[in-house]
Amino acid sequence: MSRIFIADSDQKFVSLSSSYLTLSGYTVSEFSDLSSLKDTLRSFFPDLLLIARSFPDGDGLMFLKQIRAKNPMPIIVIGQDGSESERILAFELGCDDYVVKPLSF
Repeated sequence: MSRIFIADSDQKFVSLSSSYLTLSGYTVSEFSDLSSLKDTLRSFFPDLLLIARSFPDGDGLMFLKQIRAKNPMPIIVIGQDGSESERILAFELGCDDYVVKPLSF
């Protein structure tokens, strides 16, 4: 079974996404801040990481750059604005895809 990490400070989004993915057969771990995600990634990498652009305790894109240096797992950035410059930056830092809220599962 594939393991997916969802990291976003928007708890409603995380809960909805987690429910949908769990019903689809995935094992999901939820993170509302970068510090708890960092702690977990020290010992375990998921099959896919969905990560928000920003958090109260840091920048998701800068964290993406750090993760990419350690592991080639697929990473999808979840953004709020979807501007071209935002997407380009995310791809330059190593994301595999960039999606904009609200999502349609």
